[in-house]
Amino acid sequence: MKRPQKIRKQKDTILIVTNGKKTEKNYFELISKRYHSLYTIEIKFLGGECDKLVNFAISVDKSKYNQIWCVFDIDDSLKEKHLIYALKLAEKNNINIAYSNESFEVWLLYHLSENVSSSLTRKTYIKEINKLLSNKGCLAKYQKGDSVLLEKQFIPNLLIATENAKKTHQKFEANHQKSFSGNKGYPIWDWKSTTNIYQLIERLKLTDREQ
Repeated sequence: MKRPQKIRKQKDTILIVTNGKKTEKNYFELISKRYHSLYTIEIKFLGGECDKLVNFAISVDKSKYNQIWCVFDIDDSLKEKHLIYALKLAEKNNINIAYSNESFEVWLLYHLSENVSSSLTRKTYIKEINKLLSNKGCLAKYQKGDSVLLEKQFIPNLLIATENAKKTHQKFEANHQKSFSGNKGYPIWDWKSTTNIYQLIERLKLTDREQ
């Protein structure tokens, strides 16, 4: 007679580790509130550079999580020699990366516009956000960590942002593969005004609680 086999419990939690306390953490907490996910979403803020996030992600008990994602800005991480190390370390240890180049506000811009100019920088993102909000009739000005504005003007446009960011990011990927014979060592630090946060959003398998 065969011994009864232990049934492995399916991991149903996604861990998001971010070094953005004011905006990123608030944003993902609002997603958890507005949308239903197939997964429990656990959000962890950790101060420090992108490689510190990846090292932390490696150290956690992976048996608790279906996926682990590190969310960070490109900023000056290449120049400061954190980025390449973080990307290689993440790939080696099966840690997912969700980046924004140059900053998280790029992802927010895709909630408001299909075309985000590559000439924009972190110094001009907020000006562009405010212009687009004004065009929609919103009188409020964007400030980091403003949960009310995020909830009213950005979170409802999550599907739009996902499609907009995906089109731009995949276009950069396709052009790179065409130019470099299918090479997938993507130079994301050169891809201004791009983000792959849409990949994280797609993995969360969200449905709107309000529909």
